[in-house]
Amino acid sequence: MKTGEDDLQFLSSSLQGTSRTFALAIPLLGPELQYQVGIAYLLFRVADSIEDAACVDAARRHLLLQRLRDCLAPDCQQSSTLQAAMAEGFGGLWPAGSATEQLMVAASRLLRLFHQLPSAASACIRSSLDRTIVGMLDFLGSGAARGAEIRVETVAELKLYCYFVAGIVGEMLTELFCHHCPQLQPERARLLRLGVSFGQGLQMTNILRDVGDDARRGRIYLPVDELQRFDVKAAEILQRSAPWGYSDRFTALMQFQADRAHRLYDEALDLLP
Repeated sequence: MKTGEDDLQFLSSSLQGTSRTFALAIPLLGPELQYQVGIAYLLFRVADSIEDAACVDAARRHLLLQRLRDCLAPDCQQSSTLQAAMAEGFGGLWPAGSATEQLMVAASRLLRLFHQLPSAASACIRSSLDRTIVGMLDFLGSGAARGAEIRVETVAELKLYCYFVAGIVGEMLTELFCHHCPQLQPERARLLRLGVSFGQGLQMTNILRDVGDDARRGRIYLPVDELQRFDVKAAEILQRSAPWGYSDRFTALMQFQADRAHRLYDEALDLLP
């Protein structure tokens, strides 16, 4: 189906409003791949914005993530129940007028564009986003999520979280790239590993960059067992006013976490030709 200029502008403005880095990289792709990756990124962004809505309790986020998952089903447009779910939308989670809230309100339009994609592309995006949503639902149902607060208990839990919110994205992009560039197929297995490591490294970078803002919203993604190892109390990170909790112990903890992100990037770079 031919894509209208209004739809292209909608995707472009949504990317510019909600992305720090993808909005710079996606336009470098060819037109067809650019369009598919843009839709994929924004759908993942919708899921992430539900999971990350600070003022919404876990039960509400669970409901909305399941609604999004249902709206990805191949028969969604033929199902009156799912049409109703699409119509109800995902708004009201973020400040009115913000780019994120505008995207959430327009999610039904984004889903319509998704369902018009070629079957191979929509199947790849659907499978990947479904696995991410399942991971988010498991996370919200675990001890890590207490109401609107989040505490990651162990390194294993952190690695799993980074995989289902970012590593899966790397796998999806690899699959889309291999589909559009068949000569990459012989390198597919290696590229999938690269995509996972790179995605997890980016997510760790996000966690470290936002550690203060996240903590002040009641969310600590640094593992509790490593906080204990470095003798850093959650209260130090949750400090909402000066003096901030940037002690020598906290600095050592953050260096340790940064080294983890560097190792993930090194793994990805080692897989490059």
